[in-house]
Amino acid sequence: MRSGPSDASRVDGGDHENMKKIITVFTLCSIVFALSVPAKAQQTAKVPRIGIVSGTGNPNEGGSSIKIFRQALQDLGYFEGKNILFEHRYTEGDRDRIPGIIAEFMTLKVDILFFT
Repeated sequence: MRSGPSDASRVDGGDHENMKKIITVFTLCSIVFALSVPAKAQQTAKVPRIGIVSGTGNPNEGGSSIKIFRQALQDLGYFEGKNILFEHRYTEGDRDRIPGIIAEFMTLKVDILFFT
């Protein structure tokens, strides 16, 4: 087998093509990685969560004191699901349920407890 200049140029050309492929793949991976790393976003304001404990009332509507409380918050610019969250729990007349409800609220990390 005779090796001439044409064989050497094929090897060099092949290495050059492989290097171009490696650089291209590396560049594309770098771009994808850079785009996938999220920019440091502004911290969103924490939405306050209020735990409401009521002995009576309709769980779907709330008692009159809850309605007044919610209206007062709306008057201050707080709207449920937008910039404030409510967690309603009812004791159904059984005061012994209160410690369990409070423990649940602690797990949910409510900011305020409101008893009616």
